[in-house]
Amino acid sequence: MAPERTPPAGHPIDEDGARQLVAGAYGDACRRFVQGCCGPLYWWRVDTAEREIVSNGTVTFVETPQRILGITAAHVIRSYESAAADAAVRLQLGDAIIDDLPQRLIQISDTLDLATFALDQSVLTSIGRPAAPITLWPPKRPHEGYGIMLGGYPGQERDIDQPLNVTFGLFTALGIARMVSDDQITWLVERDFEVESASVPSMPSHYDLGGISGGPLITTIENPTNFVTFRLGGIISEAHAEFEYVIAKCGDLISADGTIAQS
Repeated sequence: MAPERTPPAGHPIDEDGARQLVAGAYGDACRRFVQGCCGPLYWWRVDTAEREIVSNGTVTFVETPQRILGITAAHVIRSYESAAADAAVRLQLGDAIIDDLPQRLIQISDTLDLATFALDQSVLTSIGRPAAPITLWPPKRPHEGYGIMLGGYPGQERDIDQPLNVTFGLFTALGIARMVSDDQITWLVERDFEVESASVPSMPSHYDLGGISGGPLITTIENPTNFVTFRLGGIISEAHAEFEYVIAKCGDLISADGTIAQS
């Protein structure tokens, strides 16, 4: 169990004030940040009149000192590859068509469940909404018991009113890192400690988060002057509805060129 977090001496915000902040402007800022740094990756059948969407995941956008990266879970890419081997499918990142994924791929680690591929500004501007890659580098994993936020695009929030007219609903959550190991971070839904926010509402009980794999887990860093910055902490790998927890792989396993450690 992580130790209880206590603010530093002289911190201007007490616990009640912090909860009000999260429920208001802070919650809004968190959601905007997550919305800008990730997008839905999905693939659909081109050989059927219905243009059936086979599945979807989430991609996190990062701009390192060396290149712009798309980062997702390895099993998302493997699922697309399996579908593409069996049927004619098209891959999209939002509105942007990705016909050259094999050429863009940098590395896939099935062991760590991480995959990286090259992005460029032309893809980001074609997604259909503003994209703002995370620019603070390198990633920094959170400390146990300290604040994080996370997000992605659950499949059940996908709305299709006609073939290929698709809207993806963004899921975001504020919480604390419950466990941090050598390669992963665990977030638990702790109902007794939830903070209600109009912009970041409480997650429904046993909510199906399938589709958020590849989404960002963000470390919130507070400096000695109480200024908060957001940094990539991890990439979501697993989401369990029944037991209400999410596991993310640590982002610092990824190098600035997109290669993955221990793969």
